[in-house]
Amino acid sequence: MFQSAEGASICQMCFSGRYQDLAGSSSCKDCGKGKYLRTALSVQDHASADKCIVCPNGFFNENTGQDFCTGCPIGTINNGNVQMPDAALHDSSEDCEFCEEGRFSGELNATGNCLVCPEGFFSRDENERFRCDACAAGTYMASPGTHGVESCVVCLGGRYTGTSGSAGCDDCGAG
Repeated sequence: MFQSAEGASICQMCFSGRYQDLAGSSSCKDCGKGKYLRTALSVQDHASADKCIVCPNGFFNENTGQDFCTGCPIGTINNGNVQMPDAALHDSSEDCEFCEEGRFSGELNATGNCLVCPEGFFSRDENERFRCDACAAGTYMASPGTHGVESCVVCLGGRYTGTSGSAGCDDCGAG
């Protein structure tokens, strides 16, 4: 709790994103980057720095004194809290890592692993790894986890594929 005005009759509880661990204070302290603290009903919920919570996986917080964390953008993941919560792994949007080549993430706030692009599909540049794109009709990709449209293979003479996203070519029929 704190009181910034002289001659006050009551003390005030710290607002969300802030705490005060010293009695007789005239202001509150901000939770650090990579952490947050929601408004609580109890004064004890704002009584120490350890009440500030590290942002969960899939989220980050670049500012101090916040009551929420921001979700990682689509096409990125954040798995910072594997062993032990560490605010330093959640204090920047750069902590949200782009999926590797041949993989994608179509979710906001993604955690875990990026998904592998299936056969017939490929990944694009880093900032476009929120989906996999299909190889065009007349081309195919037999291997999962490929990157770039140049990975799509053209069907050879006597073979074809009439649909995009094919894992192989078919033989042309007799006649």
